[in-house]
Amino acid sequence: MSCHRPHLPSRRAKLTRKASHTMCASCHRKEVKKIRALAHKHPRVQTRCSSCHRPHKSRHPKLLRRQKKNLCLHCHKDRRRNPKHLVSFHKPVGQDCGKCHKSHGSNHPGLLTKPAQQQCMSCHKKVMTTHKATRSAHTSSACLKCHQPHRSRHPKLQRKSQVKLCLTCHNRSIRTQNGRVIKDIKAWLQQPHVHKPVREGKCSQCHQPHQSKQQMLLKYPLSFSFYVPFAKKSYKSCFKCHSPKMVTKKQTRKHTRFRNGALNLHFVHVNKARRGRNCLVCHDTHASRQPALIRSTVPYAKGAWKLPIRFTKQTNGGTCTSGCHKPKSYQRTTPLRTTPLRKGN
Repeated sequence: MSCHRPHLPSRRAKLTRKASHTMCASCHRKEVKKIRALAHKHPRVQTRCSSCHRPHKSRHPKLLRRQKKNLCLHCHKDRRRNPKHLVSFHKPVGQDCGKCHKSHGSNHPGLLTKPAQQQCMSCHKKVMTTHKATRSAHTSSACLKCHQPHRSRHPKLQRKSQVKLCLTCHNRSIRTQNGRVIKDIKAWLQQPHVHKPVREGKCSQCHQPHQSKQQMLLKYPLSFSFYVPFAKKSYKSCFKCHSPKMVTKKQTRKHTRFRNGALNLHFVHVNKARRGRNCLVCHDTHASRQPALIRSTVPYAKGAWKLPIRFTKQTNGGTCTSGCHKPKSYQRTTPLRTTPLRKGN
């Protein structure tokens, strides 16, 4: 008999071999040979085939002990859903682990059917397609740096809350492939004034997490030039939250706090046909030492000179001293007399 001998009194189940997996291997030689050549093997393959397979008959294919979707979770109990504290689950979990994993062994860590990045892209084809045709993209080749493969306490299978996740890498200066240096965002966020989306943990309100057709992974267009002929499309990224009226209305009492009486000073600076000042000339996008996210310096002439800006916030207005002009003050309740910018400037 291949598996049993009836006259072996001391051996369990009167098996012809001491270990069940060696007995299985005596017939399944080709399969065993393939598994042995693999870099990563399922531990049970080398110790106990009967953990997953019934020896004689089964209701399930390949003599499996349980339905395929339940078989893995019988041992990997930590992969089961627990709605009390988990937010997101990978769809294949509990359906078919075989979509991502080999059951016996693999040449890839985690018994994956392919290298991790290829494994993710085999289903998430839209991410892969747009990643190749975009202007800016995260260059990391590891989806698993940001995402959990099975389940997570955070949306989108994220490993951490959004800001903490981004700052896992953005906790130092990063030089991009084109030579641009991204400053240490984590250190910069220690400033007293932080942009609202960052405070609320919503980096993705402005940035795409994977890739974008815009610079700096922005979701929407934003000009980075010092002088910009005014057009709403140039500031679409800002206007997704801020009303365009803060720039388009010359006279207003409600659309901006940056006004001298009813004269809208955002309009004065930005809304020009030729040399409108970019929003980024005065404002930082993440955090600042000064109120209203006013920058301390502004790179001018391709960074050759840094214009200083000093802003003093007051109860009903403020005072700005910069490399662009002499100190100028404004009040929202009682307008002050000011020297207007020259026409066209």
